[in-house]
Amino acid sequence: MYASNARLSCDGCHFESNYAEREGGGVFLAAMLRSSFLTSSFLQNSALGGGGVYITGCSTAAMAAGSLEACSPSFDGGIFSGNQATGSSGQGGGGGGLLVKLQSDLKYGVVTEGFHACRPRLTGVTMENNMAIEGHGGGILAQGQQVLLRLEDVTIYNNKASGTGGGVKLTE
Repeated sequence: MYASNARLSCDGCHFESNYAEREGGGVFLAAMLRSSFLTSSFLQNSALGGGGVYITGCSTAAMAAGSLEACSPSFDGGIFSGNQATGSSGQGGGGGGLLVKLQSDLKYGVVTEGFHACRPRLTGVTMENNMAIEGHGGGILAQGQQVLLRLEDVTIYNNKASGTGGGVKLTE
């Protein structure tokens, strides 16, 4: 699934055995207004980066309005399992289960000190058996100064990366 500049709500959705040559094997979210996934599963998906889910950017309209919630994709319950990121970090790979990537030079104009352009929240999620084959963040890779990753009651288990952060890697 590819979604851009839209509102998205998935309740009990199942994304399995999908493939993207570039990013977001199961789901690719770009410049979203609002997105939420309730008890959804991301299983055995693969891509160069973000095998299960790839998140980038925030809606320009939401940024202009200064809306933090609009730029906060949420995952409540559910599972990320057996997803793979096949590319190297130099190719944009990494984040077997989830890749959140924002460039530090965002040109949304409204980004100010202390404002996080993307605030993904995972609550009650299981992140297991995901792999970054040639990159970092087997379970989760979050890249960029404008990212604030929130994990609440999350189980991170048996994820692997050829680089650093078998379970989770956070980096600028």
